[in-house]
This record gives sequence, C-alpha cells and structure tokens, in this order.
Amino acid sequence: MKEFLQKIKLIDHLTTELEIQKSDFLSNFKSCVDEGNIGYFFGAFDVFSSGKNEYKGHVGYDSFEIKRRRKFFDMHMNFAIAKGKYIQKVTTLIINTEINSFNGMMIPFYIFIIIFTPFLLSHFSLPII
Repeated sequence: MKEFLQKIKLIDHLTTELEIQKSDFLSNFKSCVDEGNIGYFFGAFDVFSSGKNEYKGHVGYDSFEIKRRRKFFDMHMNFAIAKGKYIQKVTTLIINTEINSFNGMMIPFYIFIIIFTPFLLSHFSLPII
C-alpha cells in the first residue's frame, strides 16, 4: 500500500542538509512549532486553539512529527503530516523527512466516487445524435 501511495505522490521523502549544529537548529525549530497532539480527531479543534505558530506537533531531540495548523475559513483540507529524523555529521545536519498526505478517513469517499461515477455518467449523460 505504501508503494502505491508513493507512486501517486501521496507520500514523499525529502532529505535536507544544513550547515548548522543540531542544538541550534532544534531551538529554532521548537520556537516555530506549538507542542500538541496531531491526530485526525484533534485536528478539528485546531481553529479554537490559541497558539501563535503555524505548525503543531512534537519536536524531540532525535525526531519530529508536525502538521500545519488549521485556521478559520481555511478551505484547503490539508491532511499532510511530516515525520523526520536528524543526523549530525561533523558540521552538517542531515534531516530525513517523510511527508504523508493520505488520510484513511477518506477511503469511504473514494469508494463512493468509484462506484457511483459510472452510474451517474451512464444514466444522466446526453444522448448522442
């Protein structure tokens, strides 16, 4: 399943190399992310939270897991969650990130579309003259 999601670009991998020490990067990164749970059910209440940062999640010493905070009247249904790990090599910090934008709660909607689209097209199409 994961290979299929990667093929249709719902899961992507990103590797970033920065000339910075891990401790400096973590302090800057933590200042941009509000600590909190990023589960699918908790995301509905993001608009009511009082955080000032655009991102919410967990930033640890060895890894991170973040998502973009939802806002009032934001029409973009952003389900993407970024998970990653840091590796310090001398003066270079390597950040390996996996961005997953697949939401399992959307499966019933996809099944509905696949089943009913051919039905609707066959019954409500215009006659060919």
